[in-house]
Amino acid sequence: MNPSSQASPSFIDRFSASEDPVVREILARSVFDAKYFSQTFLAEIFDHAMTHQHDEFWKLLNNEMDPYTVICAWRGIGKTVSILGKIAHAACFRHRRFILYIGQTFEHAARETENIKAELLTNPMIREIFGNLKAKKYQGMDVSSSKRDWFLCDPITNEPFMLIMPRGSNQQVRGLNVRLGRKIVRPDLILVDDPEHDKEIDNEENRNRFRTWLHGSLMNCIDTKRLFAFQGTDSFSKEMAALYGPRYAMSRIIYVDTLKHEDARIAHLLEDSTWKGVRMSMCDILEKHRYDDTVYRGNLSIDLQNRAWKFFQKYPKEERFYHSNVPELISDAEIFRQVTSARSEQVLGEFYREKMCLAVPIEDATFTKALFQYYKDSISQIQTNSNLIRIIIVDPARKANVAHAYTAMLALAIDALNRRIYFRRLINKRMKPNEIQSETFRLAIETNSRHIAVEVTGLHEHITQPFEDGATMRRLPVRFHWLNARGGQNTGDYGKGREAPKRARAAQISPYYHDMMVWHDESLRNSPLEQQELSYPRPRFWDCIDCAGYVPQVMALLGIHFAPPEPDPFRKVQTPQFQDAADQFELDQMMLQGRWRMM
Repeated sequence: MNPSSQASPSFIDRFSASEDPVVREILARSVFDAKYFSQTFLAEIFDHAMTHQHDEFWKLLNNEMDPYTVICAWRGIGKTVSILGKIAHAACFRHRRFILYIGQTFEHAARETENIKAELLTNPMIREIFGNLKAKKYQGMDVSSSKRDWFLCDPITNEPFMLIMPRGSNQQVRGLNVRLGRKIVRPDLILVDDPEHDKEIDNEENRNRFRTWLHGSLMNCIDTKRLFAFQGTDSFSKEMAALYGPRYAMSRIIYVDTLKHEDARIAHLLEDSTWKGVRMSMCDILEKHRYDDTVYRGNLSIDLQNRAWKFFQKYPKEERFYHSNVPELISDAEIFRQVTSARSEQVLGEFYREKMCLAVPIEDATFTKALFQYYKDSISQIQTNSNLIRIIIVDPARKANVAHAYTAMLALAIDALNRRIYFRRLINKRMKPNEIQSETFRLAIETNSRHIAVEVTGLHEHITQPFEDGATMRRLPVRFHWLNARGGQNTGDYGKGREAPKRARAAQISPYYHDMMVWHDESLRNSPLEQQELSYPRPRFWDCIDCAGYVPQVMALLGIHFAPPEPDPFRKVQTPQFQDAADQFELDQMMLQGRWRMM
């Protein structure tokens, strides 16, 4: 349909004094395309190259039938300015009535919405086409804007048609509504931009507080099930509907951020089927051993093969090629420079999170997939081998409502003679106190384990007595070992805060992995334990890796020490014998005096 052929005089007069067909064509393309609108009317802001990632970004923003949209994108792609362009587009074409903009703090949110207001009121192209949208008196009432929130008004009737309100994370948002026309309007578009603070996100309590606020308060501000006319109900919107056909939309929440932590809220939203989203990284990694594999290399694009060949020719000692996903904006050479700088400054983790949307650097990973070895417990002799010590380690939930937290149980067996640790079974789920006990005893019977080690920090006799009574009532010949979490809030290289002792404890099992002493049953492949180990030192949850971290402490409690390896008969190097200074002096004197002959 050619919109210009049906344009009414009132519509043309509202936009422009001329009947320029170019203007009509621009409006026809802009009305439902926020990206084209932003590039046309906000050209000085959107002056960078648009890549395939930007196309995907704007496609999600333009889809008004998706009530929940999440975008995890690298810092520098232009997330905030794109959100501002979305708001300006909705304001000019009156697609929304009440827009709520959420930032890290109220000051940050107010600053960004002030930028939008300044652009809408001072942009000469917007003023010429859409008129002066500044709030004025309407029917004797002052609807002028303030720093807290502000109205946009029709340039002819002075009737307010939209409210834009800034808010900070965790601020009061319950009961938000505004009177527009003769209706009470609730937010119909919520834009959440970079809400979690870099310095606060490491604290588990802060993450839980933001989660509760997001899902409990913010997401209940709107009715995402209600379908409404995209253009609104005023005379301007009715003319738009007549020109461009009926369009409909849903109330929406759009969540945009980088990945600041493995347990960041955006990481959960990306995995939630309710939300439609995407993860965008500035660059990806091509391992050299992968590139050397001709079959794998054949599946790469010709362009990437050529770029990788040039890189490895120039840097033959490099094991990884960080290649740009947006070469129009940043070259492979510039990315290599940034990675090299991040390595030297020891901030590679920040580069991975800010630029690659990955929580843990591959280069600095304590645990890697190459360290995971597998066996089949069902066909092994572990269940009945009397030389092995079979143990259950339990990390119970310690929150007020334990049914809302995870409890982890790890069944393992230790073969001291052959220097092996077998991780046999893993249970990781939400359980009530009585379920924790029954599940522990069931697992002990199933794996023929006579030792049960339970973390009791913060619980003590409240958990020790029920466990002992439970074993007695079931007549189970098990031996309990009570584990205490060690380390304070400050544990040196492992950081500060409540998670620092967990990092320190989890790290104690890593030497056994690197010495290839740990074996996983096949049931543990891609399990929560492996996911938490691969995400260390910033895993989303700690329950499973906490159990694994207790293994050295349990071995010490049971007096388990690995046997030395069998001597190699073909090696002539003798095992060094250590002596103190007094023994060395006595030996030297004996050799000098010849007393060694009397021995």
